Amino acid sequence: LQQAESNISRMNELARFEIASAYVNDVGLDARNLKSPKGWGGSSSVPLGSKSIDLIITSPPYAGAQKYIRASSLSLGWLGLAGSSGLKSLENKNIGREHLPKSVWETKISTSVDAANDVIERVRIVNPLRAAIAATYLNEMEQCLHEMSRVLVDNGHLVLVIGNNEVCGEKFLSSEYLTKIAEGCGLVPILKAVDEIKSRGLMTKRNKTAGVISLEWVIVFRKEPSKDEYGR
Repeated sequence: LQQAESNISRMNELARFEIASAYVNDVGLDARNLKSPKGWGGSSSVPLGSKSIDLIITSPPYAGAQKYIRASSLSLGWLGLAGSSGLKSLENKNIGREHLPKSVWETKISTSVDAANDVIERVRIVNPLRAAIAATYLNEMEQCLHEMSRVLVDNGHLVLVIGNNEVCGEKFLSSEYLTKIAEGCGLVPILKAVDEIKSRGLMTKRNKTAGVISLEWVIVFRKEPSKDEYGR
């Protein structure tokens, strides 16, 4: 009850700010394509132009952490974002989803990160589905990081909160892999901090193929200024 009252108080405080309504229009944008005016819930959202955002703070899905749509289904329904009949469609679009068609996971999927590919290849020997899920996760997160870099102004900042995990007994260092991808998108890490996950609300272990996530990395990136045609 105390936690609920605290959350209600914070929401009431947020409603006092006139800028709060501006963010509602962007709820539902697909992080992999922020140019698209169509949201993941089928609603119309305002596309984000290049160099239009000063700061992004995000805690994206963790690889193999939990079934996010199922875990948030009651919240999605209560907010009017998706009814029970729309959950399957959302699940199929969700980054970090826990299933893929057999036709997909039977095909070898690689990422742009060599260290991750080495881990994924070892996982593939044990569980081809889990290997494909991990590779797909990184590839879709790379799309997101490209888009985040695009919409950030020069010298703008991205704050990324992410946790490492285990996949079929192999350490899956998402914080390192995503940092490598971000650097390729023109995002320079300027600060890294590690925090212990204390919330009892996060299911920190998905099933027997995943390890417990007890720590999360808070990484701050700065977008490198664009260079002109002369490289200046």
